[in-house]
Amino acid sequence: EEMAAMADQGDQRSALSAQLEELGDQLIELRGKVEEQAEEARVRLDPFLDQARADWESARKAAEQAGSAAREAGRSASNEAEVDITDLRANLGTVRADLQAEMAESREGYLDALRGLVDSWRARIDELRVQADLARMEARDEIQADVERAEDQWAELKTRADEVGDQAAEATADLRADVRGLVDDLRRTLRKVADRIRDEVAARDSEAAEETHG
Repeated sequence: EEMAAMADQGDQRSALSAQLEELGDQLIELRGKVEEQAEEARVRLDPFLDQARADWESARKAAEQAGSAAREAGRSASNEAEVDITDLRANLGTVRADLQAEMAESREGYLDALRGLVDSWRARIDELRVQADLARMEARDEIQADVERAEDQWAELKTRADEVGDQAAEATADLRADVRGLVDDLRRTLRKVADRIRDEVAARDSEAAEETHG
């Protein structure tokens, strides 16, 4: 049984490592594309990529621990790595959609990119709403309140995106700054939610380990 558990841990670590390698390549690719942009776009997007890099490092450490720690600690580390990887994948998707909007040169190109950006944030909210169920019961109301705040911010972003679609070509540029601000506000709110869920998952696993040893 112990040998089987060790084998499972090894397989899990390999799977996590493969996902991290893929995401690391995506991060490098996005960084290169951002560096090709104008200074305003670089200044705005670089901090998000810096955070994504820190998230990648955190997931890598958790994945390493998942493959080398004792069974219960390894399971906890694996859960942490999986949450980190899920968040990182989603965050890279939103940065990619954001970058496409920044790179768009035509009105039609910007509208297409903006629709993709709205959709990517819709998916991120839905994902975090599901993840919120992983939190301990006493924290769920507070997390759900932040998710609802994100819903309101997303609705405002979608409204602004619809307005962009209704504007004449010369008016589109006037709304881009508003869209950027709304996206950044939404990103900050969802970052808070994701961090809280991560902390709750770690606390839940710690409590479960204490109960097992108790």
